[in-house]
Amino acid sequence: MAIGLLVLVIALALAMAAKKSPKQVATWAVGGAGVGGLVSATGLLPLFGLTGVGVGLAFGAVAGFLRSLHHAPPKPSRMNFDATHVHDNIALNEHKAQVWVRDEQGREVVLEAREIRNWTHLWVPDRGYKAKNRLQLQTTRLDTPVLTARFERHPATIWGAPRNAAEAEEWLGRLGAFLDR
Repeated sequence: MAIGLLVLVIALALAMAAKKSPKQVATWAVGGAGVGGLVSATGLLPLFGLTGVGVGLAFGAVAGFLRSLHHAPPKPSRMNFDATHVHDNIALNEHKAQVWVRDEQGREVVLEAREIRNWTHLWVPDRGYKAKNRLQLQTTRLDTPVLTARFERHPATIWGAPRNAAEAEEWLGRLGAFLDR
């Protein structure tokens, strides 16, 4: 049990140092402790009492920390952009007719709707699914003629990449509806 608590404290400290919410670490740790206690109580593994709870706590804390790294991207600054629709690297303000984009180089740009000439969903085929999903915006600005927003909220796996593709397609439609009005 003591090792499980130590691992939990380390995982919480690492999560806060990485500017991630410790809530996911704590939730997974509690869930792991519950599973460990259940495994100990049923005798499925030769773990007794608090040992099973401690092992579950440790595994849950590590799993929660790893999930927080993959599934909780840092909030974009949006340069005081008051968005009505938000994703990790693109946002819309439909009332002011503006689009905020963080491109692949990390530049953050606020565009007026009239400055966007064309928009395209780019992706790479990979084992039957769409990988490396991006939205490319062609603008009328000379300093940023092309901006590319990545869609990588989910891991680049056979399960996560299709979700990234679906989000990119949803935003392609949303951007089309926003710009064509």
